[in-house]
Amino acid sequence: MKRFKYLVFLVFLVGCVIISSQAFADKVYFTMGGAGAQGRWYAEVSFFAKLITENIPNVTASGVVSPGVSRGNIKRIGNMELQGGRCFGTDFYNAYNRKPPLDEKDYGVTAWFMGPKLIMRCIAAPSVKSIKDLKGKKIGVGVRGSGDDELAINLLKHYGLSEKDVKLQFVGRKVAQNSFANHQIDAILIIYTRNNHRHLGPVFSARPVGKSAHFVPFEMSDLRGFVKKFPFLGLDTGGEPDFKTPNLNAVYVPTMLALHKTVDASLAYQMTKLIMTNWDQVTAALPWWTPDEVTPGTAAKIPGVTPQMFHPGALKYYKEAGVIK
Repeated sequence: MKRFKYLVFLVFLVGCVIISSQAFADKVYFTMGGAGAQGRWYAEVSFFAKLITENIPNVTASGVVSPGVSRGNIKRIGNMELQGGRCFGTDFYNAYNRKPPLDEKDYGVTAWFMGPKLIMRCIAAPSVKSIKDLKGKKIGVGVRGSGDDELAINLLKHYGLSEKDVKLQFVGRKVAQNSFANHQIDAILIIYTRNNHRHLGPVFSARPVGKSAHFVPFEMSDLRGFVKKFPFLGLDTGGEPDFKTPNLNAVYVPTMLALHKTVDASLAYQMTKLIMTNWDQVTAALPWWTPDEVTPGTAAKIPGVTPQMFHPGALKYYKEAGVIK
C-alpha cells in the first residue's frame, strides 16, 4: 500500500514538473531598449512594454535604459541582448543596408513602426539670413559619432560649406543651446522634436525669437535636393507653432522602433496590432506622439524603409490594415 501511495505521489510530482516546465517554456520575455532614464525614449519603450505585458498572455515585456542611444540599441539588438529598441531611421537604414558606420556585420534589424520626427533646425542671430551666411561662424552641432554631427556636416556641404569654412563645435544639443543662449557661439544646427519647450524654451528666454535669435529658413527646393541624396530623411513643413514660427521648411530624421529578425512572427503581429488598434492609449500616455508626427496610418511610412525591410509579423498586420499594399 505504501509503495502504491509512493508511486502515485511520484507520478503527481513528475506531472507537476512537466506542467511547470511547459509553462516556463511557453513564457516569452521581450526586451526593448530606450535611452537615458529621464528621456522620452525610455518612457516610450516602458509604456509599450506595459501595454504588451497587460494584453498579450504569457508575454512579459520590459523597456530598459540603454546606453549608446540609437546606435547602441542597434548593436545590442545585433548581439541578441535586446529583441527590440528605439533608433534613428538613419542608423536603421545604414545597419540594414550594411553602410558605414554600421557595416561591420549583419545586425539582424527589421523595421517595426515609426515614432515622432526629429527636425533639423538652424538657430542663429537675425543677421544670419541663410545657411550660406554661416561661413566663418562658430556653430554648435552634435557630439562626434552621434549621427547628429554627420547630418549637420552633410547639410552644410549641400549649401557649399565645407568643415574648413565654418568653426564646428561638437558639443551636443544641451551644451550647444546653452552656449548659444550665452552668446558663446553664433549658431546651432541640431535635431530635436517640434515645439520642444524643454530644449528651446531656455534658449529663447535668453534670446527671444525675432529679436536676438531666429530660425534660419530653408528653401524647399534646396531641401528636396538634399533629401534626394539621403533617402532616409523626410521633408517637413510643420514649423514651430509654439515659438510663433509656423511656416518653416525642414528635413527630419525619423525615429522608429526596430525588431530583431528572430522575434516570433506571430508575436510581432500581435504586438503591432495591439499598439495600432489602441492608439488612443499611446497618445494619452505619450502626448508628443501627435497626428503631425505619426498615426496608425503613417506608422509604416518611414523614409527609406521599403516593405521588405519590415519584420514579417508587422508587415502582415500592415497589409491587413491596408497601410502597406
